[in-house]
This record gives sequence, C-alpha cells and structure tokens, in this order.
Amino acid sequence: MSLFVRAPAEYANATYKIDVSDSDTIWQIKIKAFEHIAIPPFRQSLFTLGDSNKELENDKRIRDYPQLRHVANDARLVILKDKEATSAEPHKRVKGSRVKQKIKVVKARRFREHVSPILCFAGGRGLSKGVVGIPCTIKLFPITKEYQLIQCKDRVVFDVSVSRVGSGPDDSDQSITSIMYETDKDSAILATWIPEEAGFFSVTVKINGSTIANSPRVVTIFDHENSGKKVKTMLTDPKWLVEGVSVVSFWAGRDEFQREIFSEIGLEVILQLVNAEPQEQIKPLLGIVFEKLLEKDIAKSLILEKGGPSALVQLIEISDSVQSNTIIRFVSRAIASLSRVNTEILRDPELKKLPQFKSLIGLGSMELFRLLEKQLARQQDPEILRNITRAVSNFSESKIYLPSLSDAGMFPHMLSSFAGCNDRATQRYALAAFANWANTEYPRQRKYFTDARVSQLLKTIEHPESQDSLVTEAIKVLANLAQSREFASSFSTNPNVDRVIKSLGSTDDLTAWEIKSALAILPDPANRESLRQTISH
Repeated sequence: MSLFVRAPAEYANATYKIDVSDSDTIWQIKIKAFEHIAIPPFRQSLFTLGDSNKELENDKRIRDYPQLRHVANDARLVILKDKEATSAEPHKRVKGSRVKQKIKVVKARRFREHVSPILCFAGGRGLSKGVVGIPCTIKLFPITKEYQLIQCKDRVVFDVSVSRVGSGPDDSDQSITSIMYETDKDSAILATWIPEEAGFFSVTVKINGSTIANSPRVVTIFDHENSGKKVKTMLTDPKWLVEGVSVVSFWAGRDEFQREIFSEIGLEVILQLVNAEPQEQIKPLLGIVFEKLLEKDIAKSLILEKGGPSALVQLIEISDSVQSNTIIRFVSRAIASLSRVNTEILRDPELKKLPQFKSLIGLGSMELFRLLEKQLARQQDPEILRNITRAVSNFSESKIYLPSLSDAGMFPHMLSSFAGCNDRATQRYALAAFANWANTEYPRQRKYFTDARVSQLLKTIEHPESQDSLVTEAIKVLANLAQSREFASSFSTNPNVDRVIKSLGSTDDLTAWEIKSALAILPDPANRESLRQTISH
C-alpha cells in the first residue's frame, strides 16, 4: 500500500508517496520520509489529515490507525511537521530559529545498553548512487530505545560494509573497499567510501552486530570516464545533478580537466545551476568549483562573457554558501567597474538604445543591492569594502537608483565604511555617495544626516591628514545639504562649522556653486567674509 506524506511549508508543502505495509511502525514511516525530506525522524511529528492535535506515536503501527487503513489509497495522507521549527513558543520564537535537541553522550561500555539497532537509520545520497573516484558519504544516526539521538565518545559504533553485487565466487557479493568515519556538526556519524569502478554495490550498516532499520541498500555507481560530455549529461539530469557537480568540483582545480570544463561542459551550463534544486547541496559544491576556477584568468573573462551581470549576482549567492573571499573579491571588482559603465550608458540616450548594452543596463537591480548590502555588513576585507563602496558611489550618481539603494539599507553601512575604515579610497567613495544622497528630496536619505554625522563630516574637512579629495567630497556633501532649509538650524548651531574655513583655502577642486553653498553653511558673517578672502587669494 502507499502513504502520502505532506512536507512542511519550507519544502513548499510538497507531497511524497512512500510504500508501506500495515505492519510498519510510525518510526519506520518517518525513516522512509527522511529519504525525501531532509528532516531526521527524531525531529518529525506526524499527524493524520484533519487531526493536527494528536501526534502519531512512534511505536504504533499503521494497522493501529483505522483512518490510515480504511480509506482509498490516494486519501492515506499524513502531515509532517518539524519539531525544532515548532517547539519554541510562538511569541518567543525568532524568525528562522530552531530549538535543537540535546544530544546524549555516553561511553562505549554503556552504549550497548542505550542504543536500539532496529531504530537506528542511515541517510544521504551515498545510499543510492555515486560516481567513480568521488567519495560516497552516508550519514549514520544511533538512536536510543526512547527514540533519541545518542553519541558514543569513545569509538566508532557503526560497522559499514560495501561489496560489489554478484562479483564473488558463485555470483556472491565481494567486499572491495574500506570505510572512513568521522562525526559531523549534527552529531551524526559520517561513513565515506570511494568507489573505484562502476556497477551495483550493496551497502550494509550494522550496530552492535545487528542490521539497522533501512539496511542493506543497493547503490548504483556511474563511471563518467573523464568525459566532459558525460558529466554535462549528469548536470542536466536532476537524479544525477549533485554527483555531476561533485565531479566538476573535483576537476576545477586541475589543469588536465580545463578542456572538459570550458569546452565540453561549458561555463554557462555551470552558471545555470545556481538556481537548481536541491540548492542546499548544490551551492556549497558550486562555491568550491568557482573558487578554484577563478584562479584562472580564462574563467574570469568567460564568466563576464557568457554569464553577464546576472552571473555576478549568482556568484555572490554562491560565495555566501562557502564564505569565499576569492569569489566575492572578483565579483565586487567586476561590479565596481561595470557600475561606472552602467551610469555612463544611462546618461547617453543613444547608448541606451544599443542591444549589446541591454543586459548591462539591468545591472543595478534591487536583488544586487540587497546582496551588496549584506556583504558590506559582514566584510572585513579592505579590497572588497573598497570595491563595493566604489560601486555604490557609481550607482548613486544616477537618481533612478537612489530609492532602491536606500530601500536596500545601503546607507547605514556606507556610514560605517566611512567612519570605521582607514582606507582613503573607501572613504572618498563613501563621501561621494553621501553627496549624491544629500542632493535629493527623499526623506529616507535626509534622516541619516544627524547633527553628529554632520559634525563627523566637518571634522574630516579640518583633519590635518585629510587628503584634498576627501575634503572636496565632504564639502560637496555639506553643500548639497545646505540647499535644504531642514539643515539650516543644524549648521548654525554646530560648533565645528566655523572651523571649516581653515582647510577650504587649500582646496582648488570646487565649483563656483559648491563654494557658494559652502559660504551659505557658515552662520557667522565674519567667517563668510574670511572664506571669501581665502578663496580669492
């Protein structure tokens, strides 16, 4: 018989069909659901349709629930919920938070007393398929008689054996490989083996000498034969996608496979995988791929040529999954350069009509601005900060981008970049962006220019180590603010304003309009006259 399991909202409420029998326990159903939904059984809660208050009990069997037996086959539906996502009180739960189960840790001599082999289970793609030369990994979960995850701190508690199906004498299975064990962040045990040839392999998992619940399993191993065309076929087949990306991640750092990647597979095919499912498995692998590929200049040019601006947005998302500064450094540098071209195109109506610039015009999207804002909030790398600040400064020159930049929360981080950075180029780009923000009528921008921040700008102007370019940009910010009556009182009462004229005399890169605006800032007529005399000399 079949049972339908509806996944939680984070899995788009998808419904999965699993094969069961009347004698299956609810725990066994959870193990089978685990193969479709990445929520381990000890975190699952199952409910029948229409009764969300009574959870199905782990040790009960399907035959104990008439509502699952005496209905039409397509009506056998259970609702799966994640305990860690729902166990916190709603009014105390933070969005995106999970309440983690406490893991019991015991010594090996007591482990046998606690663990129940029939309740233990395994998971992972290594239980179903793999590729020659690429590690196959299986997650192993030891479970107590109380259906709780347990950990043994003294030794490996599982015994995993892998054998080639029908390869021994009289078509018996033949053991051909060794297993490596380690513990992962979820307290599960990882068992890894590397297949050396294609075919069918039997994977048997035992604990305390007894076979666990979902064992043995037959695993299909595919041999790509170092063929880029075969791997490309894998990348277009959802069933083999993860394995295909694993092969590419193995090839990416090796010179002997560059032809397979760039010619036979094609970089555009790899870029298209960023939004493929399952993302949680694909993105970390793609991060490894691009981190290695960007060591080659040919990859950098091909990414821009084949992927265009949209590829840069995708690469930012990939870099987040592996926290790769190599990727984001390349992307930020490219965006900084392209943003200048973008604003120049927007200024020229004739250039905007050219088809080759169509994708570049769409570079300044809200999606890009939100991704850059996240990078500004977390980055410590001076080069990346400089590149992003430069890009924001370029984008801010076009008034069509200012509302989006503000909505993306970019401005507070630009203030931080200006105040907390010792890199003069970064500060100059930040000030240039401030000047553009100040020269608008958007209240969201205006509210950030508090008296304290105006004072900070004034101190920059009079600081003895400030470069002329910094002084010029700071004055442009104040000059733009001075056009607003809203800031008149702020300037007239700020004690730093009168000292600005000390450094204005050494600045010769100001337009007549900016000088006039700077004069308007100074509240004291005597200071205004002093500034006029300084400039005239």
